Amino acid sequence: MPKTAKRRVFDPHITVYFSEYAFHISMISGACVFIHSHKVIQGSVKYGLLLYPGDRGQFKTEASRMQYQELFKDKAPFLPYAEVGKKYAETIFTEEEKRGAILKHMKSKGWEPKEVNEEFWSGDQEAQDNLVFPLGAVRERIEPGETALQCAIRGVWEETGMKVDPGELKYKGRVRNTEVFELWTSMDRANWEWMGHQAERLTLTDWGKCPHSGVLDYLGVSRKVKNSYCETFGGPKLVIDVADHIIEKPTLSTFRELGITYK
Repeated sequence: MPKTAKRRVFDPHITVYFSEYAFHISMISGACVFIHSHKVIQGSVKYGLLLYPGDRGQFKTEASRMQYQELFKDKAPFLPYAEVGKKYAETIFTEEEKRGAILKHMKSKGWEPKEVNEEFWSGDQEAQDNLVFPLGAVRERIEPGETALQCAIRGVWEETGMKVDPGELKYKGRVRNTEVFELWTSMDRANWEWMGHQAERLTLTDWGKCPHSGVLDYLGVSRKVKNSYCETFGGPKLVIDVADHIIEKPTLSTFRELGITYK
């Protein structure tokens, strides 16, 4: 291990530790935002976290996962493609064009179907129907030139529709390479902003709950279409106790490590 000097230089993205022999750069790769809210239930105010169902489902049973695996020669995609869209603003692709892009994306990942026919596509849809979608906090990767705070603000808009002021976000801490913030808002704001955001999405695209954004590369469509509007589905859920819900692992681990509270 190289000897590390006492002097340290810090900026919002990179912490550089200078040493006698080498230096170590620790990159901040993303931002996470826990949104707090409350509502009155049976005359009592209940506080909780607003979490959103994402596009990365998980198979309800091992049997359904294995059934999807059987459609492929070797390794299967981690999730099906059934809800890849055909509409992107004024451009509408045919079913054949959509399927062609999906197959090209599968090939680029090394996922080869045993046989491509209507039974295969029906099996892909059946796999989609056998998914459950965990709830999660806002999580985004930092884009070039962004600070963690700017990433958090963008992520809140992309995943919830809320346009927040920097002063609304409170810094909570860091978990691995992710900077974590908190935000407090009303249920009314969260619901109305979500509905407006989804109305915009429906005028732009019919992409559904599918994480395979790389398919868009083969359709010649910018991934921004999906990233800006199709990361979450179903609207905000007020979670009063995480034990009562299926929560995605990164959200749950960050919640526990930083001691995030409901209020």
